[in-house]
Amino acid sequence: MLILLLCIFIALLIGTYFLFKKDIMQPAVVFVAMYVVSIFCAVVNIEKWNIDFKLNTFIVLLVGAIEFIGVSFLVYKLCVKKKKKEHGLDKTESNNPTVDSQSVKEMDVEKIALWKILLICVYDIVIISLLLYNVFQIASNFGTFNSLSQALGLYKEHASYNVDASLPKYLGRLQKPIYAFAYVMMFFYLKNIVYSKEKVIKTIFKKIYYVIPSICFIIQEFLSSNRLSILSLLIGAFTMYIIIWNQKNNWTKKIKLKYVGFLGILAIVFLILFYFSASLVGRKNSKNMVDYITLYCGGSIECLNQYMQKPPVNQDKPVGGESFYYLIKNFYDYGLLKIDKFYPIHLEFRYNNNVMIGNVYTGYRRWINDFGFIGAFLLQGIMAGLYSFMYNKIRDLKKYKNFVIIMYGYMSYALFLHCIDGYLYLLVVRIAFFTTLLTFMAVYWFLIRFSVNKIRDVFRKNLNDVNNKKVRN
Repeated sequence: MLILLLCIFIALLIGTYFLFKKDIMQPAVVFVAMYVVSIFCAVVNIEKWNIDFKLNTFIVLLVGAIEFIGVSFLVYKLCVKKKKKEHGLDKTESNNPTVDSQSVKEMDVEKIALWKILLICVYDIVIISLLLYNVFQIASNFGTFNSLSQALGLYKEHASYNVDASLPKYLGRLQKPIYAFAYVMMFFYLKNIVYSKEKVIKTIFKKIYYVIPSICFIIQEFLSSNRLSILSLLIGAFTMYIIIWNQKNNWTKKIKLKYVGFLGILAIVFLILFYFSASLVGRKNSKNMVDYITLYCGGSIECLNQYMQKPPVNQDKPVGGESFYYLIKNFYDYGLLKIDKFYPIHLEFRYNNNVMIGNVYTGYRRWINDFGFIGAFLLQGIMAGLYSFMYNKIRDLKKYKNFVIIMYGYMSYALFLHCIDGYLYLLVVRIAFFTTLLTFMAVYWFLIRFSVNKIRDVFRKNLNDVNNKKVRN
């Protein structure tokens, strides 16, 4: 039955690819493609994990995919219809309804002042140093260590799993700008590459210093033993690059399949690096590379299958406690919710014949566990509509397009990783997202709009006005 599901999802992928005019970044295409990878990895391990795939799991995955495609296509068609109406187009005027008939005006490529990048780097180094100090402090409170890897292992165990230690709250707030620096600077680096009038390789190396904030971000997340954030940045960079490339070509060119294959090779290279990074961030791993990668990518399918047959009992969690974990935690931290001891975000591990499958269950498990099948259906539809609306509106925006692309890139990991967990409602729907949004806005303004000369001119003008008033008096 699992093999049948894989065949159906491959057929759905081909169908959505053509349904959405061969646009590989349409949310429905991305969604189905990632599930094809995840289900394939589970199929590879059918015998090793002794998978007995059940009909109820089959239905959940299939209905969820059909719903996502259906909602996405509805939003897509509504956006196209609205665009046609705004531009007064009829069916005879355009063979491709998603393309604006107006000519493309080449976007100006913003230049970031070197002193701003240097200031960002100094800030990053200071915060990373504070983080490293606190990680060592927490690790030393719970054991001894002889390497950074061992320290990260102790830190991860107690800060993430046991939840009996945490970083200072002030440090969490100081880390927010590093996220924004990484994504905003990566956007302008990619934009410089796409719009460059020079050879691409020359621009890549000429503007390489734009990537320094992203490298600092990776170091910070490595020290926090958080590989998900690093993966999210790479997904965001890929998403922003494709959108910028489409934008330059007025959304008329299609990415050739050979380039899609090249991207697949890059993904495999990343997964290999991901495998070797496990021990570096303090994670215990005795599996070989293929077993580890297929477990990480496909274990969620079998975990969901086991959950559907044997859901956990006696869960002492509030309503929405799994799906909206960090929002609930916000309420708890502000004293709006009473819980004797706050529970960890991690779900129970699943095993089969003494083989550990994992503790991620796709996005569906948390939603079903909290709100039942109807609630999961609603949350799935909201997510599909949100991503489809954002993606299809980007091409029509006249103002703030750059910033919206950056934020979409920042949020895109939840779409790509739906087959792993429900990250949209976990990490985006929370109070901290609003402060993150404001931080991104402030960083974007600082890099693009802030000018010492403008401030100096305003100061001089105000000073002259004051002096003139004194003279009149």
